[in-house]
Amino acid sequence: MKETLHQINIITHITFGSLAILVGFWPLVSEKGKRIHNLSGKIYLYCVAVVLLTALCGALFFEFRPFLFLLTVMVFYTSFVGYRTLKLKERRPTFTDGFVQLLGLITVLAYFFVFDIDKAAMSKPVVYFTSVILLAHVIYDFGKYFYSTEYLRKSWLNDHIIRIISSFGGLICAAAGNVLDESYQPYSQLVPSVIGYLLIAYFIFKYRHYLRPRR
Repeated sequence: MKETLHQINIITHITFGSLAILVGFWPLVSEKGKRIHNLSGKIYLYCVAVVLLTALCGALFFEFRPFLFLLTVMVFYTSFVGYRTLKLKERRPTFTDGFVQLLGLITVLAYFFVFDIDKAAMSKPVVYFTSVILLAHVIYDFGKYFYSTEYLRKSWLNDHIIRIISSFGGLICAAAGNVLDESYQPYSQLVPSVIGYLLIAYFIFKYRHYLRPRR
């Protein structure tokens, strides 16, 4: 019975992860602010939430894979914050935002002080880099309780771009970690990350004038 439930959990995890990858392309290529952009973004977030839920079930009841769990948390965290940034804009985070920030912080601290990184089935530089990136996201978000309203108003679009593309890149990394064997490491993680950073730079440059006041 346990093995059957494990297989159902894995199939659900893979199905929604694959769907998230397919849907995740639409927010990147569709026109910002239009219905298809907004709808595909919401569907992507829901798919990622299911991916996180199944990853939690797998970690608690079946097989725990530390690095992929860390990646899954980072994917959910960045996608959630990217969506919330779009909703909040210059407003302060709410209790729900703080709860997710706490989830991200606990995951990073557990990875540094509880999990055995030698058993992560991934090269240490990639593991440490991923952990530090998630920690940087969390620390920045805790600062949103103190940043000025003007700063939040000017930065929310860049914040949204960085989070959503980081989430999508992390999802590709997680998929590569499952599909490709260890001989492809660390490039299976580094290549999607580099492409993601290039896309972030492109979209930030493309929309650099969006929030500037019109004269």
